[in-house]
Amino acid sequence: MILPVQPPSIGDAALFKFETLIDSPAAIKLRAMTSLRSELNSHLVNRHPPSDVQNACVDYINDLLALAEVSKTVPFKRKYTIRWRSGLTPEVVVEPSEEKTSTQAIGIDVTMTLFVYACSLLEQAAQRFVVDSRSGEILTTGLDEVAKICSKASTAFQTCRDTLTTMTAAIPELDPRVLGGLCSYSHLCGQICAFELAANRSGSKNLLAKLAMQVDADARPVQQTLKGSDGLGHLINHVTVIGPMYRARANTLMASAEFEVEHFGVANAWADRAMSAVKETEAALQQVTVPHMRLTVETIVSKVKVECEKIIKENRMVYFEPPPKEMPSIVPVSAIKRTPPGVPVRELLQLYKTPVPFTPEEFVLHRPNVSMSSSGDSVSDKSIQQLSSTSETLPPVQIFPNASSAAMYASANGNSHSGHPTTGAVQTTPTR
Repeated sequence: MILPVQPPSIGDAALFKFETLIDSPAAIKLRAMTSLRSELNSHLVNRHPPSDVQNACVDYINDLLALAEVSKTVPFKRKYTIRWRSGLTPEVVVEPSEEKTSTQAIGIDVTMTLFVYACSLLEQAAQRFVVDSRSGEILTTGLDEVAKICSKASTAFQTCRDTLTTMTAAIPELDPRVLGGLCSYSHLCGQICAFELAANRSGSKNLLAKLAMQVDADARPVQQTLKGSDGLGHLINHVTVIGPMYRARANTLMASAEFEVEHFGVANAWADRAMSAVKETEAALQQVTVPHMRLTVETIVSKVKVECEKIIKENRMVYFEPPPKEMPSIVPVSAIKRTPPGVPVRELLQLYKTPVPFTPEEFVLHRPNVSMSSSGDSVSDKSIQQLSSTSETLPPVQIFPNASSAAMYASANGNSHSGHPTTGAVQTTPTR
């Protein structure tokens, strides 16, 4: 019930060498960055565990931040050229931009790496959202941790969007609309986890109905925001299904609650609404190709049908109470705090902060001998972040058979990716 997003990969990991940027006795630091960049790309190409990708992203971003500080006062010998292959639109090729300075280019590198970090979190959540392979039942073990991961992913996508200052939407990964949609999608997945946890605890049916209706309310804007975005059709299909499905569950819960207090006509009306949402769900499900998602939706819809058909039948054959012509709406209630827009990025990422692993001075030991005019060029506070290492490991869980990350990417998008595309790339060639 959570689908991953194909992350971008580094297009020139084997060619670009940081040690060629600066004449420095401390070039070992730059060589380490080159090695780390290649290591990160290896994790992406070989689909290593999300935790490995996240740790590499954090280390690489922290190094980039130190390099960004150095670039303010130390001239680079060559242009800072970065190239990223898009995971969403493999065919896109962006020509070098002569307008971007070194620090702006480093900022793009930070944003793209943070996007990889966010995708990795979403993939981790997808892997840990466990579904019984035979019954299609959602297992709630560990769902509280999955909800936290979804919240982190939402924050990371929001931060990616916040780092976009003068950058253009050269590829979807740098499109504010796409980033906003992925932020909302991750939040939506956390809301699903919250509802399933609450439903497993058998709480108030009225409250559960409000939580379920929040899923439907969150799904609608995600569908509109991501509409037409390349490489995200599987997410659009996902939210198109789960919106009406959770609306059906919300109305079923209300019908059951009213039936228990012998308001049979009102219960009948809620059940009718639920059955209408079921039809919408079944129609949308025709576009879904992910097997475990289809099984889960079919299992939930089947239960809704049984419950609602029973309520409708008993009222029409036993109690004969006419359903009211007008019914109130269910007021959605959110169980997950949404990342507010406009929060300073440093404040937004306090949970992930760790010290930069080395100081800028370690790059250049004879800094006083360097002379250059200050251009005022710098990476803005919106693109200089410090993320913490994600070294903690979560307990292993049984994943739905054939629901590996690679399989989910392939089945969701109707193709099979053995690796990353080789043609699409974004490249910026800044000047100082």
